[in-house]
Amino acid sequence: HLEVTFARSKRCAAWSPASGSLLDLAEAAGITIPSGCRTGNCGTCLTAVQSGMFDYLVQPGTPPEKGSCLACVTRPKSALTLDA
Repeated sequence: HLEVTFARSKRCAAWSPASGSLLDLAEAAGITIPSGCRTGNCGTCLTAVQSGMFDYLVQPGTPPEKGSCLACVTRPKSALTLDA
């Protein structure tokens, strides 16, 4: 399990492969991250990454700017802190 901290919400959640994406993990923890397509194309779930490493479950249509991720298609590779 990897610890994901949602800084703005002041909550933490343990991620495992069964958790799915960071968006799925946030929703399971009661944290709202705006979302649209859920496939990495629309950019609605763009979230700033404060610290940690991540990778994509599927490659997003357009990679987000450095320091951000698309929560709907992202999984942590280390403990992660998000601005959410």
